[in-house]
Amino acid sequence: MYFQNFGHYETKPALFIDRDPDQRWLRENFEATLRKRDEIVGRSICVHGPKGSGKTAFARKVLHDIKPKRLDRTLFVEVDCRRKASARAVFNAVAQDIVEELLRLQAARVKVSEALVAAARALLALTRFSGGVELKVAHEHVAQFKLTGGADAGVTPKLQVPLKLNALFGISFERSEKEVKTLTGTITFDEAGLCAALKELLWDVRRADLDVVLFLDNIAELHHDYKDEATRQQVWRQAEWALELGTAPIVTLACMRSYYTGVARTWEMRALKALPGNYRLGIIERRLKEEPAELQKACGASPVRAMMNHVAGATTTPLATLQWFKNYAEEEAYGRTEQLGVVKDFVRGSYANVPFDVIEKVVREFDEPDQEVDRALLEAACGNNATVFAALQDREVILPNDFWNPLRFTLDPTLHILHPKNG
Repeated sequence: MYFQNFGHYETKPALFIDRDPDQRWLRENFEATLRKRDEIVGRSICVHGPKGSGKTAFARKVLHDIKPKRLDRTLFVEVDCRRKASARAVFNAVAQDIVEELLRLQAARVKVSEALVAAARALLALTRFSGGVELKVAHEHVAQFKLTGGADAGVTPKLQVPLKLNALFGISFERSEKEVKTLTGTITFDEAGLCAALKELLWDVRRADLDVVLFLDNIAELHHDYKDEATRQQVWRQAEWALELGTAPIVTLACMRSYYTGVARTWEMRALKALPGNYRLGIIERRLKEEPAELQKACGASPVRAMMNHVAGATTTPLATLQWFKNYAEEEAYGRTEQLGVVKDFVRGSYANVPFDVIEKVVREFDEPDQEVDRALLEAACGNNATVFAALQDREVILPNDFWNPLRFTLDPTLHILHPKNG
């Protein structure tokens, strides 16, 4: 069976179904904050759930509902933290989106000062530096952005970003070209300073009577290494700097896996609970509506429907449901023997550096697919081989119940279908 449009990772708002109470709660909270024009306020909300629970799709659906009424006065900034690896990379992506959104508003004839755009561009240039950089070079990168002159020159003194950059890094927009050429020494644009400067820019945007909605997605994937305490502390610092942006007077939404939420302890929380099997079945059916009529008809045949029902019952997250339906359907694996072959091929391909028999032993340590198991039992299941256990963690065969104190683990929801109870 060949699918033309069925993408299990697709997060288009039009494909999203259910979670109406959660959607309503988030939408109303954000809209209530955005309506407060007489004061500068912010709101930070963390949406969390298991791996593959549909956090990104959920967030994009809510933002999609909010956008149409707000595009003429709101900057919508979205950053996927997956593979960013550092807070600095997140800051760079946020600054880039701010510049693009300010230019979009200008093009739509919204009153946006050239000075504000210039300040945003200058900060974007500075977020690209890592390590020590010559002070002269740093100034040359921002010198091209003029904060004075033009019809809106009168707004320039109101901007606080230039003052903040001068106080933090000694960067001055007022130095002449001759003065810049005589500068000596180096400077490091550290995360603390960049975060403070970026927050000041967000304040300047709000002072310009514009709103900002910041969506930080996949925070848990910023850096996903938790095997030793020193590394966890480093990861914590990077995640904490990224989340610090939520203290600016803006609307901030962060999505992360539940086991990561310790780093967002001061945020408002909303957990996405597991969907019942009939809703997971509905998710498959909604995706199939994107397919040609002939394929939709083929999926109505008894063997396909039986397989579809089995997948909806044997999985626990939308992503796993869609993944296994597609895997089975493409191989036309409607019987249990054929499905087991598909499972083995998929697991061997997706977790190539972990022996399949080890994964089977690990899966059997879980009495229920979604329970928690002590670390010691899982280490024993792989022969107390530290290398193999590290591979289980790296490949996310097992996931920590608490990223910051990984003593108990759960099974990757994608592998629930391998559990004996789902055979």
